[in-house]
Amino acid sequence: MWVNVLVRSALGLYNLNDSIMAESTYYLFRQKVGEYEEKTGENLIEKTFQHITSSQVMEFKVNGKSLRMDSKLMGSNIGYYSRYEIIHETVRMFYKDLAEELKQRIGKEEREELKKLMKEKGCGVVYRSTKAEIETKLYSLGLLIFKLLSLFTETENETRKTLHRVFEDHYKVEDGDKVVIKDRKEILSTSIQSPHDTDCTFRSKGDQKIKGYHANIAETCDDDSLNLITSALMDVASIAESAFTIDGIEKSEEVLGHGVDNCHTDGAYHNPKNEEYCKKNEINLYLTGIQGAQGRYDLSMNENKLIVIDTLTGKDIPATLTKKGNWKIKTDKGSRYFKPEEIECCQLRKLIAELPNDIKYKRNNVEATIFQLCFHSRSSKTRYRGLFKNKIWMFFRCLWINLVRIVKFIERLIEKNRKNAENDIKYAFFALVSVIQNVRFRIENYFLKILRYCIAHRVIFNCM
Repeated sequence: MWVNVLVRSALGLYNLNDSIMAESTYYLFRQKVGEYEEKTGENLIEKTFQHITSSQVMEFKVNGKSLRMDSKLMGSNIGYYSRYEIIHETVRMFYKDLAEELKQRIGKEEREELKKLMKEKGCGVVYRSTKAEIETKLYSLGLLIFKLLSLFTETENETRKTLHRVFEDHYKVEDGDKVVIKDRKEILSTSIQSPHDTDCTFRSKGDQKIKGYHANIAETCDDDSLNLITSALMDVASIAESAFTIDGIEKSEEVLGHGVDNCHTDGAYHNPKNEEYCKKNEINLYLTGIQGAQGRYDLSMNENKLIVIDTLTGKDIPATLTKKGNWKIKTDKGSRYFKPEEIECCQLRKLIAELPNDIKYKRNNVEATIFQLCFHSRSSKTRYRGLFKNKIWMFFRCLWINLVRIVKFIERLIEKNRKNAENDIKYAFFALVSVIQNVRFRIENYFLKILRYCIAHRVIFNCM
């Protein structure tokens, strides 16, 4: 392997006398980068992505005054566990990781219970148990975890931390030592979804239910030019799209080396904080829509007065301003109040509807980028576990997409130049024919001989 010139150059060994690093330097590379990020908060792979993309922007003179964004929920490479399975598997993982001398500190009764748990996976218990039996087992597991956490307070390994998080997610302690199972509605979306991937969280979006992560892409969208991915962000699935907007713009500006004028997104990226940021930085935030159904009333301000029109009846309803700063109208069922946010939202819907099609549909092509990003995923699940590993996958995938775009851009440029060259030759030929026709009476025989020679030998052009 070390003799292959291509392999050596890929590993940074450009000279035959360059010393070869230990193999562990390469296969432990990701682990070292992860440890560095934990210590400093800086992702070196992200910095590499930004540096390479920035040099590509300069090399190919990418404008980048306009950006477009889209996101994708990605499942983690884990099995979908039920509530009981999560708790059951976490206890098994903790006990398996516990040193033999520490296991002796556990009471005999608890040790017998743990040995039974080690013999069967959670899915097997769920399969053969009724709903009532599962509830009973959940309570007994809660008592067991509470005792284990009390016994090993000084232990701070990863499995103990996971066990503690799972207990906090699904149980609460009342009156000092009474363990109570939390209602399902009390369990947060940020709770642990699998002991094998403690980073991933849960999110339900329409019919889609994901246990994993949320990826966000920002790319340039200049017309008839090379467009590159300038920002790749990933966080847990419970994070909304609107949380990516500011970071996506700022990281793109770092790569581009200048400010952004326009940002094209869908309605999920809209919130007051993003609106305020874009106004402050003179960025046009173009939305393709706003989340939520359109209201019954059409609202508009005219000289500090709210005009309310019932879209069902077409009637203009008088509105009065309350002491709290809201507007009130009277309806058949009583009073209806409008907050300032509702009025702004209604006005924004009108602005979106009036946008020209070339601006309104400029965001659409970013969905093709999302498709390419997730092309090798299986059923919207990545091949990795943990936020850090998924981030690295995303950065490398985006680097590859940019590289393919650059290659295709160069190919188009070469093809365009070739056609221009052919057109120039054809133009020169027809200009020559025109000259021949104008002076045919003087030098007719001379030029006709040249023309016949060109036709016979098909010199350069193929237009004959």
